[in-house]
Amino acid sequence: MKKYRACFLSIIILYCYIGLPIYSQNKDTLCIHGDFVCTIGKYLVYCQNSDDTEAIERKLQRLDIRNYRNHSYCIDSTMTSNCLKISDSALIYAKGRNIILWHVPQNAKYIYWHSKQNLPIVNLAQSRNRDYLMVSRIDYEAEEMLLTIMGKKMNILFEKKIKLNGMEIEGAIPISYAIESCFVILVQDKLYLIDCERLKINLITNHCDVFTTSTHSIIYYKFISDDKTRGYELIPSRNEIQEIDRSLEQSLYDCPLTWLFTSRVNDENIPIYYVCGKAYRLEKHNWQEIPKIIIYQDKAISITVPIINGTFQYNWFSFSFLNDSDW
Repeated sequence: MKKYRACFLSIIILYCYIGLPIYSQNKDTLCIHGDFVCTIGKYLVYCQNSDDTEAIERKLQRLDIRNYRNHSYCIDSTMTSNCLKISDSALIYAKGRNIILWHVPQNAKYIYWHSKQNLPIVNLAQSRNRDYLMVSRIDYEAEEMLLTIMGKKMNILFEKKIKLNGMEIEGAIPISYAIESCFVILVQDKLYLIDCERLKINLITNHCDVFTTSTHSIIYYKFISDDKTRGYELIPSRNEIQEIDRSLEQSLYDCPLTWLFTSRVNDENIPIYYVCGKAYRLEKHNWQEIPKIIIYQDKAISITVPIINGTFQYNWFSFSFLNDSDW
């Protein structure tokens, strides 16, 4: 990979305000303010906060990889940054009661699925192993979340209502991922595992703080007291739970800003924890400090978190071509 060169801090502050990409001295590297989603067709897709500081919607943006010095364009506005690449030419995302499909070659949007219930769709997850789609909707009046799993033809295979804490329902936006033949979803402080083969849901813990996934396991931290957490790794295929090393526990207690997520590198899912300005990679239940954060990488491109004055800029990402890129 070509060597990354950090963008100048003063330029980043300026462009953070106006919301445009920034280009480094390396002609093949740029920095973008937002959350990387995926690459699809000739585009790089990412989410960005609305220009209206009071708006809760986010902008789903596209940037032409082959002509990336031009401005990016808005695909749509959505309540969540959660969208899924379902093929090499299409992605889907939630908007109100609809799942919208963006067809890349035609640059056209279609309604992929419509919720008959008057409930907003707040999260999507896809299991490629089973070709299932899980849709999460919130019923604010009943204070419930409705989970629906659908097959390839959008036929409903499984539905489950989950009771929510009404005092915190306004912020009850679930986070979900697929791992092998399972879905895992966190809503409020409850972490659930859904077995797609048996179509059965189980509670992992009702004290979950954060979670992410590796290729074959679920990494989660649960509260062991009011303000301290402990990490565990669950391997669904073996129904096995192991404790993660405690080297980060004090830092997690001391630092208000942390970020647990999954890095996707050459089709492998790697758990990364950003804590107290440092990044760590999970290897055999132990956290190992790493010098840079790769969000996504394949044979053509690398998406990383920029480092400015020695600090990771977690709400930015940088994009660079690799030496063997065919873009």
